[in-house]
Amino acid sequence: INGCTSLPIDVILTTKKIDATVSVSTPPTCATSNDAVIDVTVNGSSTGFSYAIDGGTFQAAPTFTNVSGGIHSI
Repeated sequence: INGCTSLPIDVILTTKKIDATVSVSTPPTCATSNDAVIDVTVNGSSTGFSYAIDGGTFQAAPTFTNVSGGIHSI
């Protein structure tokens, strides 16, 4: 798209204590862009949990925005 090379996102879920899935709802438009969206879904309910990406600050929301292509840990 517009001379960009797409870069996939690989996500590693770093807990084994909950049953959850991770999906990329919006893939990055370019390898150098930070516009992807990652969603975490915990079976049953996504409330009551804290979420972090790549060892960053925990947040209550199960959605991460402005994510770059590449490998990420949730």
